[in-house]
Amino acid sequence: MTAHDDLKKLLEIGRLEPYLRHIRFPSYKNLEPGLRIEFTHPVTALVGPNGTNKTSILRALQGCRDGQSPGRYWFGTKLDVIDPQTRPRIIHGWIAPSTGSVVEALKERSPRNSDPDYWEPAQSKLFDQMEPIRAGVGKVNTGPRIRDGERSKDRWNAIDKRVKYLDFRSELSAFDKFFFHDSSREDRRAKRRTIRTVSPHILNAIDSRRASQSWYGKERIISPARKLNPTALSAVSEILGRQYSAIELFAHSFFTVTGMTARLHSNTRTYSEAFAGSGEFAAVVLVDAFDSAKPKTLFLLDEPEVSLHPGAQYRLMSYVLDSCKRGNHQVILATHSPALVEGLPPDAIKVLEINAGGVVVLRSQASSAIAAFETLGQKFAKPTVLVEDNLAAEIVRAAIRTDPQLSVTTICVQVLPGGANGLKRAAIDLALSTSASVGIIFDGDQLMAESIESSRVAEDNLNSAILRFAGSSVEKTLRGMASGSAVSSDDPRRVFVDWWHSHVSFLPSSWPPEDWLTICVGESQANENYWVDLATTELSLVEGEKVNSDDILATQRRCLARLDPAHLAPVVASVRAVLGI
Repeated sequence: MTAHDDLKKLLEIGRLEPYLRHIRFPSYKNLEPGLRIEFTHPVTALVGPNGTNKTSILRALQGCRDGQSPGRYWFGTKLDVIDPQTRPRIIHGWIAPSTGSVVEALKERSPRNSDPDYWEPAQSKLFDQMEPIRAGVGKVNTGPRIRDGERSKDRWNAIDKRVKYLDFRSELSAFDKFFFHDSSREDRRAKRRTIRTVSPHILNAIDSRRASQSWYGKERIISPARKLNPTALSAVSEILGRQYSAIELFAHSFFTVTGMTARLHSNTRTYSEAFAGSGEFAAVVLVDAFDSAKPKTLFLLDEPEVSLHPGAQYRLMSYVLDSCKRGNHQVILATHSPALVEGLPPDAIKVLEINAGGVVVLRSQASSAIAAFETLGQKFAKPTVLVEDNLAAEIVRAAIRTDPQLSVTTICVQVLPGGANGLKRAAIDLALSTSASVGIIFDGDQLMAESIESSRVAEDNLNSAILRFAGSSVEKTLRGMASGSAVSSDDPRRVFVDWWHSHVSFLPSSWPPEDWLTICVGESQANENYWVDLATTELSLVEGEKVNSDDILATQRRCLARLDPAHLAPVVASVRAVLGI
C-alpha cells in the first residue's frame, strides 16, 4: 500500500475526524458563485496560475473556525469596494457525530459601524441549498441527541479543529525581516551595527534557554530557545540532503521586529539564519510545525516549495504524507510546484482556472497530475505516450524500436498511476488543455466502441456517444461540465470527443497485455502461470525461492526483443496515430 492508500484508510475508519469535508462559496471574491471544493483525500493541492485565488481560498478555510474571520485578510477600502449587495459568505461541511452525516456551517459578512468587515456565524440559508435546522432536534424522543458544541438553536457550529496556516512567502527569519524588509530603517550600515550589538544578547538567550529578558525596557523573548528533537532533526536533514547535528529555534523581538532565529549545527560549522539559505529556514519551520502540532490539525500551506530545489520538494512532500499518517492531520496546500503534485491521486488535485468572463472556476473535483503540470505551464518536452502499466510501456517501446523513423529517445512512454481510470481522467484534462503532443494507448481489453468526430454526433446524442466509447465516469464528468460554467465557450463534450478520436488508441487484441504476449511467443492459449514459470526457469531458482514483479517484467522484455515485428506493427500504427506522426 502507498502512503495515499494508508491516508484514505485512516479517513474511511474515522481516525481523522473532525475532518473538513468541503467548502462552498456562494459569494466570495472573484470565485464563481457556488464554487465548491470537496476534500475527499487527506492531502489536497490547489493548483492554478496566478490570480486564481488560491491564497484567498486558504484564508477562507482559516476563517471558517469560530474565533477566526475571513475579514482579517479580505476587507473593503475606497479603492477596492466590497458590494454589500453580494452578501459575501462561505459554507463548510463536516460530519456531526450525533447524526453521522455531513452538516454545514455558514459565515457571512455582516458590516457594523465599528467594523465594516465583521463576519459572523449565521443560520442556514435555504437559497444556498443548506438543509434547514429541524425544530426539536436534540430533545428526547424527537430525533438524534445533539452533542454539546455541535449546534445552537438555529445553526450548526463551525468544525472544532485546530488550524495551522503557514505562508512560505512570508515565513521569514528574524534576521531577514529586519535586514531586508524593515523599511523603518533604510540605512544598511545602521542595521549592521544593530545586528552586531544585538547578537550577543541573542547568543546568550539561546545558550541559557532563559524564558525572559528585558532590553531597553521591553521584554524581548517571545518563546525560549529550544532544540529540535531527534526525529525532527532527522527530517530536516533528509529534506535538505545534508547532515545536521543540532538545530535550535528561538522567537524574539531583539531586532524590534518579531521573528524566529534558527541556529544550525552541521558537521563542519555552526551558523544562524543570517548565513543559512531561505530554503533551510523554511524547511526547519515546516518540520517544527508538524512535529509540535497536536493530533488532527488542519494544515494550510501556502507555496511550501518556495526556495527549495525540486529534489528537496519531493522529499518535503514525502515528509508531509508521513506526518499526516502519524498525526492524523489534514493538509490543504496551494502550490505552483509539479514536484508536490506528482503522485497525488486525482481527487486530491483541484485545478483552478479563469474563464472567459474573468471568473475563477474549478475544472472538476478530480484532475490528473498531467493537467496540473499543463496548468502550471510545464509542457511536455517531447511527444509522450501514456499507458496503464509497466508491461504496456515495454510493449510500446519495443514497437517503437522496430520503426526506423521512430526513436525511444525522442518519444517518451510514461505509465500514469491509476490504471485505466487514471488515463480516462487524464484524457479529459488533456482534451480541455488541447494537448497535441500527448497521446494515450489503453490496454486492448478497455476498448468498448470506436470513437468518431464530434461533427458526426448530434447534440442530443453527445452524452450517449461518450458513454458508449469512454464509459460512465467520463460521461458524468463531462455532462456536469457542460451543464455548469465552461472554462471556454466550446462545449467540453465536443472538445473531448474530438481529442479522444485523434489521441487515443488501444493495444491489439481484447486480452490483457500479458495474455496477448503469451500468445505472441507461441503458446496456444493464455496461461496465468506462464510468466512466473518462465522467469523462475530463466533465473534457475530452487524450491522455496519466488520471483517478483521485476523479475517477470525483465523476462517479458527479453521476449519482446525477440518478437516478430509483425506482432508489433499494430502498436506502431497506434503510436503514430495518437501523436499525429
